[in-house]
Amino acid sequence: MNATISGIWTAMITPIGPDNNIDYEKLGHHAHALMGVCDGIVLFGSTGEAPSFSDTERTEALESLLRSGIAPARIVVGTGCTSLPTTVALTRHAVSHDVAGVLVVPPFYFKGVSDEGILTCYEDLIEQVGPGLRLYLYHFPKLSGVPLSVSVVASLRESFPDIVVGIKDSTGDFESVQAFLSIQGLAVFPGTERILSEAKQAGAAGVITASGNVNARDISTAWKDGTGVENMLAVRSAVEQAGTIVGSKAFLAHQHDDPSWNRVRAPFVTLSPIDQGALVDRLKALMIESSLQG
Repeated sequence: MNATISGIWTAMITPIGPDNNIDYEKLGHHAHALMGVCDGIVLFGSTGEAPSFSDTERTEALESLLRSGIAPARIVVGTGCTSLPTTVALTRHAVSHDVAGVLVVPPFYFKGVSDEGILTCYEDLIEQVGPGLRLYLYHFPKLSGVPLSVSVVASLRESFPDIVVGIKDSTGDFESVQAFLSIQGLAVFPGTERILSEAKQAGAAGVITASGNVNARDISTAWKDGTGVENMLAVRSAVEQAGTIVGSKAFLAHQHDDPSWNRVRAPFVTLSPIDQGALVDRLKALMIESSLQG
């Protein structure tokens, strides 16, 4: 696998076709558009509706992106599932294609589990996948219900320094990000550009963000030179208020003049025409409509 990632990476949406399957053509089109404005993509993170897809769908989606010409060095794949064997299988598949890394949330069905149990899951994953693994831990307790403590992450980093290379912290809490930054050599990525400036100053490696689906250019610019932060944050707020997944898809439907981009898998529901119109008007007013043209 490749060197540790850095910069702005978009947690990519997953387009859905009329048959409720993944629309591989749109998936490739969106990925190629993002390649022009950010450093890479995360396939099947939370924004990609990962738990709503089968392991076969997830492996086929990665293969379709690679066939479309996306360099594996610019793809991180979300492989964390409730079942360790499924996580192992998805991770092995990603590693076999030499992607930049895998993003792995701890098993998230059972709550209140011990640090020892979480450690064991990651240790078993590392042992079973073997050489070539570059692991980015995924800390998103609001959604997963299973937090990663600093002590667990530090222990994994100490035991497997060539494998446990980074973490995505989606708490939105700068103090949490700072705590993980105290771990020597760990690449830390906030899951929101709301704390982009503070995180970069503190030594974060980059940001992995859902709103890159509609605003990757401005986020990348803010990361590089600190400009446009106020507008960038206004875009983030608009997308979050609409619902990150459905809001991102609604804007892409407008941008491509193709309502099929709106499709989501249950339990999500497409924005109503009124809500979609309000979101699009707000984003157009922020002058970002051209961010992902091409």
